[in-house]
Amino acid sequence: MGVIPLIGIQSTRHEVVGYFEKGNLAIGALISAESLQFLGIIFSIFAYGIGSISLVTSIGALQPIITILIIIAAGFFMPGLIDALKENMGRSALMQKALSFAVVIAGLYFIY
Repeated sequence: MGVIPLIGIQSTRHEVVGYFEKGNLAIGALISAESLQFLGIIFSIFAYGIGSISLVTSIGALQPIITILIIIAAGFFMPGLIDALKENMGRSALMQKALSFAVVIAGLYFIY
């Protein structure tokens, strides 16, 4: 009765705690990402109210492309950030990201 049961998967808890032990750069990246995600959702709601739903949805499909460009730019200007986020920037990972970019562009083309 004196033992409190732990909630969740232990490896996930260790990963979350470990993320906050990586320093201010990783925490700043996390806060920035969550803040931008929140603002994106709010602006999307306003855009749905103002404009065409099909246009707003297709613009929302560009989010993976924007993410790739931000990660590549951050890796170029701040290589420590990529290490803190454990982002794979090897040749095969970049090829996979480029392929996903092409698939999103093709999908947007077929929507219109």
